[in-house]
Amino acid sequence: MNQRFAYKCGLILFKILEICPSPLLDLLTKIGGIILDRLHGHIARATLKLALPEADHSTINIIAKKAAYNSAKYILSPSQLYKTPYKLHDSDIVTEALKLNRGAIIVSLHVGPPDLGTFALTKEKIPVSTVIGAGKQKPWINWLAKDIMHKAGIPFIQRGNPINALKTLRKNNALILHIDMRSREAPVTFFGEQTKAPVSAINLALMTGAPLLFHYCTLKEQVWHLHFEPFTMTDHSDKKKTVSANLQALINRIEDVIKADPELWIWHYDRLKLRKRIKK
Repeated sequence: MNQRFAYKCGLILFKILEICPSPLLDLLTKIGGIILDRLHGHIARATLKLALPEADHSTINIIAKKAAYNSAKYILSPSQLYKTPYKLHDSDIVTEALKLNRGAIIVSLHVGPPDLGTFALTKEKIPVSTVIGAGKQKPWINWLAKDIMHKAGIPFIQRGNPINALKTLRKNNALILHIDMRSREAPVTFFGEQTKAPVSAINLALMTGAPLLFHYCTLKEQVWHLHFEPFTMTDHSDKKKTVSANLQALINRIEDVIKADPELWIWHYDRLKLRKRIKK
């Protein structure tokens, strides 16, 4: 598909979703969730069995269906960012980290509306930028994301530009990096499976001395609660061991958060490469 044409179609769809009444938006979310679960539900259930071995078949099925609905809602949520109810917790942790004048690196978990935490911090006048994809595979999605960020007033830099990341920290701004299992950089154990995870945040913290924070969302009574907590780095005998140990500790914390609210996680994406090992 022509990238420019796809971008224009995406822009039109985004504008339609912005004015879409809530009942219709909820219907679209339900339909999207059903389609997602039909296509990738086997991946979700296989991953859930690894993550929650004590859960029975019925429980796993319920979680998978709720997760599919929530994942579809996340996809549509950028058009509703201004209308999304949220409560910002622990913003003082971010401001305290910035008092060191080294900036702050915030590792964000892919749970909840994309960049709702960045949006909330910006509204509190806390200097923050988020990192978005480089857009090499599908440029039109990147163009659309930039438009959405500009409209929401969210500062951003593109992935793959370490100079801009360093400049952001030197300005004593917070930098949000989304922990994404598609970036296969360093080995970790995730829900008992060997996989790889990005090390950018750990490396950047070691290089600059900027404090590292962890950000995640929870959902209570249809209100998103935005949490920030310090992540204490540990020092080991050499840099490689230091990076490996801290990355695994971060992944362990992520597991804890996911297990606490499993229906909020995006289980339908095959992070653990299970597709070849299971039958649909």
